[in-house]
Amino acid sequence: MTIGSTSRTARPTLPSFWLLHAAGWLAYGLAMTVSRVGMFPLRYMVVSKGMLMVMGLLISLGLRYVYRPLIRRGTPLLVLLVVAVVASYVASLVWTAARVRLGLSGSALWNRRQSRCKEKRPGDFHRAVSLCVNWSG
Repeated sequence: MTIGSTSRTARPTLPSFWLLHAAGWLAYGLAMTVSRVGMFPLRYMVVSKGMLMVMGLLISLGLRYVYRPLIRRGTPLLVLLVVAVVASYVASLVWTAARVRLGLSGSALWNRRQSRCKEKRPGDFHRAVSLCVNWSG
């Protein structure tokens, strides 16, 4: 009787890419929705950040389909890194342009607030680049 022989041959299973990808973007959407509680109406935040989350999820899925063939071919790590940074930068341009085009920037609401508090808005574009790099692989 060989107890435990199956445990030596069985590999531990990792959570699927799809579960981790969806959970990551859901966490992003939730964090972005509650990040400005009191500054903007909750309904507006749920809709705008939800759409931003879905756009980011879809764009980063596109990046995955760019990376996978490169990985299968055995592309060197340095080349993969350069491709990931450049592709993520391009994807973040698309994400930012779509966000602005759909009016998800909250600029009208922000401009009203900014005239009262004189704060500068942090750079959304650089955050978009880092999210695409981190969540597309």
